[in-house]
Amino acid sequence: FSGHRHNYFFTQRGAAKHFVLATSGGGNPLRGNAYGEFHHVTQVTLTEGEPKIINVRLDGMLPEDLISDHNYPLIETLRDGTYFSVEPTVAAEVSTLCLETTLTLSNPNTETLTVTAKFAPPAPGWRFMPAAIDETLPSGSTKPFTLRLEHNGNAAEASLADLPPLQLTLTGHYDSNLGGITLPATHPWRIDWGRPLGDAPVETAGDGRIDHAADLAWIPFTPPSQKIEGWDWHGDEDFTGDFAVWTTPHALMFAGRFTDERWEFTRPDLSDQFWLYLQTTENGPVTKIHLAPQAAVSGPLEPVGAPAGSAAFARFSGQQLTLEVSIPKAALGLDRPGAELRFNLACMDHDRPAWEHPSILYWQPIWGEALDFARSGVFAPRSAN
Repeated sequence: FSGHRHNYFFTQRGAAKHFVLATSGGGNPLRGNAYGEFHHVTQVTLTEGEPKIINVRLDGMLPEDLISDHNYPLIETLRDGTYFSVEPTVAAEVSTLCLETTLTLSNPNTETLTVTAKFAPPAPGWRFMPAAIDETLPSGSTKPFTLRLEHNGNAAEASLADLPPLQLTLTGHYDSNLGGITLPATHPWRIDWGRPLGDAPVETAGDGRIDHAADLAWIPFTPPSQKIEGWDWHGDEDFTGDFAVWTTPHALMFAGRFTDERWEFTRPDLSDQFWLYLQTTENGPVTKIHLAPQAAVSGPLEPVGAPAGSAAFARFSGQQLTLEVSIPKAALGLDRPGAELRFNLACMDHDRPAWEHPSILYWQPIWGEALDFARSGVFAPRSAN
């Protein structure tokens, strides 16, 4: 007997029966017997022969093999949404009239899969094409679609930065021995665009006083593209911020402005802290810079992992923290003509000192992992955009 997954499953291997139990009050969508999603206890009665097992609900009893090898793969395919995938898209610039992706449907099971969807406009002036799909996939089949997001105005009005996170919801349906099973699933359409990198018309003193720098191109940090232990982050009212990346004649500059309802510095290893990731050649070495304020006190920071000649400063004002980092361009190879920068930012938001698993939020997906996609977070010289 095991648990953890919060949905029921039974299988038999030789003479041994294996059970994954659902819940007895824990988190559960409770979509019913057909999905193995119900509150129950499992009653085991020892007899002269083998144990007798029954699942007891508040409103009745269920056989041990209610969800088993014959229908569990169907339910998992629908529940996890593994029957469709969405390719990420990187536009050349933020002002774009049309984005395009490949939406791929696939049916890994022996039964026929039906997939439907209606794509509502994500924001005024934008629409999906096609706006709906209704497809039947035989066993083992795959079908790719081209899905476009189009703007009905001009490029000056079509800013990708104004779009909410794009989420595509499809509904899958199988017929099973318990009748039809139908579930929606949602996957993100991850998008990004090229950003200019050049000297900003602002001088900074390296003391965290950058609030006057209105000419910088501030980039929202939240909502994050990826979260680790994300249930400990409760949205912008918990932790939010923005940042800017620019150059001076001799340095790459980073500035971040963050607001946290509670800055936590009780334990050095689990305190609120930050990481910058920088890469200047495709598949080249990654410079990882760690910034860890030890208390809500303004002053210089040690940029751990940064090249020689780098400097960092933290300035606190109530719930607000301003970070500023300078890195020699030559140390990163950004002094070469046409050099590009790939950048990512991660923040640990820790609100409960006793909790061993605080949230870590990433601006772009974690590099080298499953959600990563090529040219996300790229800044290019202005002449190259």
